[in-house]
Amino acid sequence: MPIVVQSFTTPSNTVITANTAGGTFPQTPVVVAPAPIQPFIDGSNAYIWAPNTAPNQTVTFVSTFTFATGLLNVALPISVNFAFSGADAVIVSGTLQIVNLLGIVVATIPIFANVVNAGGVTSVEIASGDTLIGVNLLGTNAVLTLTSTVTATTAGTGNYLGQVTINRVI
Repeated sequence: MPIVVQSFTTPSNTVITANTAGGTFPQTPVVVAPAPIQPFIDGSNAYIWAPNTAPNQTVTFVSTFTFATGLLNVALPISVNFAFSGADAVIVSGTLQIVNLLGIVVATIPIFANVVNAGGVTSVEIASGDTLIGVNLLGTNAVLTLTSTVTATTAGTGNYLGQVTINRVI
């Protein structure tokens, strides 16, 4: 299976749409140091968190990943895997949108919904889903949107890391 996209959640592809610690939205996440026992995901420990912190804080991250589908009349089977970790509980959902040459969304496909990690700093979970996209002459891009809600019980300890891998299934 050839890899179409392999990327991590970063401040450049992720925005914060809600944060119980307040602030103006959307917020740009900041890179934070993970706890010493937190896992690396594929060698990365580039955890992100909100610039404002508070106890019992819940933060919603929205990450977007775009890839080309081409100008063919074909069925494009894809597989999406999202490995994620957080300081405490993380809930993740993913949606794929097909965008035509005019920038209009022509299809919205849920990939996975409400996948939850076990909680705690050593927990890594994988959310995954497969779909078959009918690509026509108008479909040129697909946009994978991942929404992750993370709760940190102690101020300043929140962090979150995710890695998406999208494969074309042959």
